[in-house]
Amino acid sequence: MRLEIITPSTAEPLTIEEVKDQLRIEQGETGEDNLLGGFIRAARTRAEDYTGRTLMRQTKKYYIDNWPASEYIEIPDPPLIAIQSSCLTYVNSTGETNVVWSSGDNQWEIDKNSEPGRLYLKYGEDWPNETLWNHDAVRIQFICGYGTTGRGYSTAVPENIKLGMKMLISHWYENRENTLVGQTINKIPDATEALWSDYRVWRFEGWHKQ
Repeated sequence: MRLEIITPSTAEPLTIEEVKDQLRIEQGETGEDNLLGGFIRAARTRAEDYTGRTLMRQTKKYYIDNWPASEYIEIPDPPLIAIQSSCLTYVNSTGETNVVWSSGDNQWEIDKNSEPGRLYLKYGEDWPNETLWNHDAVRIQFICGYGTTGRGYSTAVPENIKLGMKMLISHWYENRENTLVGQTINKIPDATEALWSDYRVWRFEGWHKQ
C-alpha cells in the first residue's frame, strides 16, 4: 500500500500567536515568525505520523495491490470526510483504468464513524473479478482531516493533540541543536506522548503508524 497527497493542507492547527503565547514571546516581536511557522508545520506532521491521523483537511489517494478478502477496505489517516464521486478505480491487467465508484452507485457504502473509516460492499455485492495490474491496482481518492481552512477551523482538532504540539514546539525552541551531550533532542517529550497516545489509530494488524 501507499498514500499520495493530492491536495495538501492549506492551514495549520495552531497559529503563530498561539505558539508565541506558549513560548511567552511578545506578540509584536516578529523576528522569529518564520521559525515558528516551520515549527508548527513540523509539529503537525509529527503528530500526524505518531497518531496515524490527518489533522487539517487534505485530499489523498490510497493505492493497494489487490481487492481485500473481506467485504470492506479500511481508509487510512482518519477522520474520513468523504470518498469522492468516481474516485474508486482499478487498473486491469492490460493497463486500463476502470471506475468502480461513481454517483448513483448503490453497491457501496461509506462508514465514517469507524477509525479508520471503511468503504463497505453492500450485502450480496462483490469486488470486480477482472485480473488486476501487478501493483497499485486499486486506487481510492478521499478527503480526510478535522479542520479545513482559515482561522478558527482548527477548533475541530482535539485540544490534547494541539497541546502536545505546543509542548513539542517548546522543546524544539529551547533546544535548537540536533543533539546535546547525554540527551536525545529529537525524541518526542514524554508529556507530548502522553497527550497523543489516546489518539493513536488501531488497525487489525497493529498500530497504523509507529
